[in-house]
Amino acid sequence: MYTFCHHRGLAEAWGYLWTSWYSPQKWPLWARSPSERISRLWTTMTVEKHWQELKGDHLHHLLRPRIDQLTYILVHRVTPSCIARSGKLEDTYRLGRSRPLTTHQLYFKRAWKKLQQVTLSGRQYATDISRWTCNCGAQKFNAHHLCKHLVQAVREPDIKFWRDIYRHRTVPLYRHPALKRVDDITPLEPFQDADDGSITEGDDHVWLGDRGQLKTYTAGWEAPRSLVLYDRDDRSSSPIVYAPDDSEDEEEEVTEHLARRAKELREFADIIDQQLPLGNRIWISSMADRNVGKDVSLALQDIKHLEEKGRRRETTWARAGDREGQRRLRNTMGYQPRAVGSKSSAAAPDRASSGE
Repeated sequence: MYTFCHHRGLAEAWGYLWTSWYSPQKWPLWARSPSERISRLWTTMTVEKHWQELKGDHLHHLLRPRIDQLTYILVHRVTPSCIARSGKLEDTYRLGRSRPLTTHQLYFKRAWKKLQQVTLSGRQYATDISRWTCNCGAQKFNAHHLCKHLVQAVREPDIKFWRDIYRHRTVPLYRHPALKRVDDITPLEPFQDADDGSITEGDDHVWLGDRGQLKTYTAGWEAPRSLVLYDRDDRSSSPIVYAPDDSEDEEEEVTEHLARRAKELREFADIIDQQLPLGNRIWISSMADRNVGKDVSLALQDIKHLEEKGRRRETTWARAGDREGQRRLRNTMGYQPRAVGSKSSAAAPDRASSGE
């Protein structure tokens, strides 16, 4: 922000921003980064989810709505739905009934079960259950900070584990009595305090009576005068030394699998070209009735549509219920358009065979 104002000569704007927002005394009052109890990872995710719901659920039929109409939608539609969803997270919601898993817990359980089925490569990694770290390199790419070595190194969790587990903000990210090694035969212990995993620090709904959690600094909510903002580049890197990554091997396996599939498709296309002149009605009718290759044909149509439009994709997210848009998004997400010469050369044999 300072560079932005400096290059444009906005001295007065920077003076206001510094005195009201960016000074060491004001920064801790509103920024998320100084707090150890607020996640920094979910900042962008929360905003993107809000925009997705706002555009996809409430504004999908409107193009540049008026400010009064947008305000009405935010107040009378978006806000009540957020309040209703937040009410389900309260401890007093539907007392006497088993609480359903939160969205994070549901996806966490799904990812855990999936990693349990993955075969280990046999390599030795520094897997630390107490700190919930592994130097295999795959953990940092997992949305839930899991890897197959950590998941398969602990006992099989019981049914209560999925409802109690929460992700913390500091290492270890997961603290739970059930997170014990497979060879540990000691009986499980109940929760003793908030750090065991049932309640995250700063997120407890039922107050535990610790007034110290209400204080960010020794002087209460006000930051000390001696606070000096540090440069992000001066922070030390992670102390974990990562070993060779298994994800590279998995990526190679996926690439080899796709290469084999492409070879099989070419061979099957040659078989079709050979069978058509023979007039084998039974085989041809069987292929046509089962619509063999429909998914490949649709994927090819979606890619051609993207290349003809000259853009990556029409919208960031397909509308709810738009199956064609969702399919087109899946088939073109991350696709790199072909060069013009490659497309023209591919069509050259057809023109030559037709006598043009």
